[in-house]
Amino acid sequence: MSKGFAEVFPTLKLTEPIRELMNQTVVDQVTATKKQDLIRIYLHSPNLIAKSDLYRVEDAIRKQLFPGVSLSVRIRERFVLSSQYTPENLLDSYKDSILLELKSHNPVLYTVFKNAEISFSDEKVVVSLEEGILGHSYSKELCLILDRILNERCGLSCEIETNYVQREKAEPVAEDSWEKKRKEVRDRQERAAREAQESAEGGSTEAKRKDDPASSTSGRQTGTGTQTSFRNRRGRKGGQTPKSTNPALLYGKEFDGEIIPLRELDAEPRVDVCIHGQIFSLDVRVTKTGKHLYILDLTDFTDSITVKVFVNEEQNEEFQAKVKKGTFVKLKGVSRFDSFDKEVTISSVSGILQIPDFTVKRMDTAPNKRVELHCHTKMSNMDGVSEVKDIIKRAYAWGMPGIAITDHGVVQALTDANHVYEDLYKEAKKAAKEAGLEAPDRQNFFKIVPGVECYLVDDKKEIVTNEKGQRVEDPEYVVFDLETTGFSPLKNRIIEIGAVKIRQGKIVDRFSEFVNPKVPIPFRIRQLTSITDEMVMDAGTRQEILPRFAEFIRGSVLVGHNVSFDVSFIKQNFKDLGIAFDYTSVDTVGLSRVFFPTQARHTLNVVYKTITGHEMEGHHRAVNDAECTAEIFLAFLPMLAEKKIEKLGQVNGLNDAPEKAVKHLRPHHCILLAKNTKGRVNLYTLVSKSHLEYFHRYPLVPKSVLESTERD
Repeated sequence: MSKGFAEVFPTLKLTEPIRELMNQTVVDQVTATKKQDLIRIYLHSPNLIAKSDLYRVEDAIRKQLFPGVSLSVRIRERFVLSSQYTPENLLDSYKDSILLELKSHNPVLYTVFKNAEISFSDEKVVVSLEEGILGHSYSKELCLILDRILNERCGLSCEIETNYVQREKAEPVAEDSWEKKRKEVRDRQERAAREAQESAEGGSTEAKRKDDPASSTSGRQTGTGTQTSFRNRRGRKGGQTPKSTNPALLYGKEFDGEIIPLRELDAEPRVDVCIHGQIFSLDVRVTKTGKHLYILDLTDFTDSITVKVFVNEEQNEEFQAKVKKGTFVKLKGVSRFDSFDKEVTISSVSGILQIPDFTVKRMDTAPNKRVELHCHTKMSNMDGVSEVKDIIKRAYAWGMPGIAITDHGVVQALTDANHVYEDLYKEAKKAAKEAGLEAPDRQNFFKIVPGVECYLVDDKKEIVTNEKGQRVEDPEYVVFDLETTGFSPLKNRIIEIGAVKIRQGKIVDRFSEFVNPKVPIPFRIRQLTSITDEMVMDAGTRQEILPRFAEFIRGSVLVGHNVSFDVSFIKQNFKDLGIAFDYTSVDTVGLSRVFFPTQARHTLNVVYKTITGHEMEGHHRAVNDAECTAEIFLAFLPMLAEKKIEKLGQVNGLNDAPEKAVKHLRPHHCILLAKNTKGRVNLYTLVSKSHLEYFHRYPLVPKSVLESTERD
């Protein structure tokens, strides 16, 4: 018998977002293996749940309900989704979960799918894999897994098809001066390493080859023909391996080969792989057979990898002395996916050579130097970690003409910055004197621009925008509200429009329509608005609904609570459909701040209760929100009349927010820079005021104070 998840696991503690999702699920069955080492939970849900969230639930069940018990928990989910889901928008939402699942199942399969290109045709999903062994080897298994996920788990009915495409060779990219410089340095370093190696092998080796015929031939004549002589590491038949005289050889035998960047290594096995890098971690373990297993973590600064080297007892002391943390090495081995460590590693190492440091000290080689105008030091809490002196010295060394220091809300770093500036100028002046040159001009020397990233609050935000001289009592008002699938008018869709028309202080008409977004409504939006996919599936699309709404609002003044959000969606959708938009708008949030300046919150439900004394019903439904906003606006009209506001353009004059109201406004980051001595004084004045007069969680800078300071 099926039960709700919360009923089956009433004591399980989860984070709020995951708990809300899981409370919507139904547990169909719970089973355990005979050994009681694995529990399987079968459930279904009307919501798409990310695999990462389900992994967290599995972990919570194991740790909270079975502490100290060695068992695994596996959730087998099934989704009952609306018909708004298509293969395309499902994969758009669920691809990360599929990749996460594949990664834990088979990392090679994960790599294959991650590099694949997916296209859609009717009810067919076409997975284009790279031509090669991996693509052909894993295509069948990949199709089977995708079929189970999309069709069995998610309830779609689609066909999975694969094809193969040749990997496109990257076109050569023109190197800039910095890349050329770095390449030249690396080439010089590699040449130096080769020359050092050749000189170490030296003429003695060459002489030996001339004197000893056995060393210069690959075989020797016998009565029965030519018999190949080979070197044997263990010293059996064929002769003892000559010990290399190359001091750069740390282990094994000498080798050569093209270096492969670590970022290009994947789960596909490769033999005789040459890599280079710096050892940043080293560990050693002794095996049961007496060998020493050295585990080296290596980075070439494009990626990192683990290298495993087995060393005999007789070689251990020498290996330990030569191979150390921080050493730059070049090595040759076999790259493969380690099923124990679950990552790509290098093993079967045949040789390790010490090489010079191939890293290049970073420099700015651009002909036109940048001037950084946004820079944080350690004085910016939780945002900067560097000392201001180090930042300035680096900018000066790179040849930059100056730099701005802009910490969050404070200017403490500017004192140290000035001290560093003085030191740099003295050094430059001394160097010029020693070279017999004229001292550098202070005005054209390296500049430090005083600045701050302040917390700006817009106490001058317009309540009425795009006003056209209308009188308050004349125009026809349309109070409207939208429900959407998200916050971006570019990425998200409108799902409901609610509006009421006001003429001469009375509601005369209403507009209420669902809009089919043609995409599934996200779970959070369904929770907030109670609008489901089923409610919008039979509604008209925006191509049908928005032209009718345009006709409804024609010639009216638009009113809304935080109206800029709703206007941004209407404006963008009108633009997409080729409908003109030129409307005056009035924001009831701004009016609320004017008439209730000491009120902490100005959300729609709070303002509605302040005015009517009643709680809102059906909040976050467009039609209900529009009705409530209309009641609020009708209550504000006589308040405007009391303040002798006759024209809409005069309303913005009421927006001189007092100090208490300023502290309740939402701050935004703003960079302020001083361009001269007076500007520096004004900057310090603003920072002082923000801390002493307007501090509320952050040192706030009102826009009105900033503008008056600029005029001064």
